[in-house]
Amino acid sequence: MVKKIGNPQGDALDILINAKLGDGGMYQSGVNYYMTFFSKSRDYLEFKRELCEPYLPREIRKAKSGYRKGNISYRFGTRSSEEITNIALKSISECIKLLSLKGLYMLYLDDGTYHQKKHFMHIYCNMFSVQETEELANKIYGYYPIKRPTLRWDKKKDGRKYPYLYIPVDTTKALIEDVFEFVEDNQLYSLYYKIGKSIPSTTIETDLKRMG
Repeated sequence: MVKKIGNPQGDALDILINAKLGDGGMYQSGVNYYMTFFSKSRDYLEFKRELCEPYLPREIRKAKSGYRKGNISYRFGTRSSEEITNIALKSISECIKLLSLKGLYMLYLDDGTYHQKKHFMHIYCNMFSVQETEELANKIYGYYPIKRPTLRWDKKKDGRKYPYLYIPVDTTKALIEDVFEFVEDNQLYSLYYKIGKSIPSTTIETDLKRMG
């Protein structure tokens, strides 16, 4: 029987929004929806699994990596619930309105890059419309009213193009400091490259890999 948590708040809401906007998925099973998460970084997936505790997460398992042949990634899923279904049926725009600061840091860690030489960020919005991407830009600017992110296009050789946000240098400077604190506080060592930092010599991630 699925736990009843009522209207999700805090961590419970953050992980639901992350499944909708970031590196997660929501899929229907019977009446309700469940969530799945994938990552190359097991420490990050362990962190997300803890946030999923109200939704009875399953164990983390190894999976074939879609990044490069022979690489390993990890995955886990949850049980279905009414709370997951409620977010699954919301629009991207509605979920952007619910995006917290913590949710923004997770979205960047899922779908963002940091350019160390020029000191700016990108957040890729492949599944967003132009309007939704602009709404995300406004949301970020609301949290960091320094310089507003701007929509740009990732153009592929075959003619496809996808929107992404360019985060100006001054805004990136403030945002990257907060993301670094988030990563450090949660010991997400495998994600240090996302903030232009070197991985500490001894990490939880390497311990987990050694354990298999």
